[in-house]
Amino acid sequence: MPWTEAELERRIDEVLVDAYGEGEELGAWAVALGDPIRPPLPATVMGAPVELVGVQQPECGRELRARCRRDGRTWTVALGDVSVDASASVQFLLTLAAYRRYIGCAR
Repeated sequence: MPWTEAELERRIDEVLVDAYGEGEELGAWAVALGDPIRPPLPATVMGAPVELVGVQQPECGRELRARCRRDGRTWTVALGDVSVDASASVQFLLTLAAYRRYIGCAR
């Protein structure tokens, strides 16, 4: 879904309003993106269908991790590498697009 620059910037500001420093900013994104994942969302990773079951802060690094499930197995990948199905809520899709802009992800 195409979002305007103003919509993305407004959503970034909403998510980060009370966050100070990189750790708190990642935590704010994890909350904003992790709360609406119920039930799991249809998604793809490198073209393979998966279910997005959660979003979490990394133990190290600077990008959120996506918990994905396929064939009864769960693993984590960089959230920027996950494509979420358009059937997800508009709010989730906007927040994901804003997060991608925040981390400098082109897609």
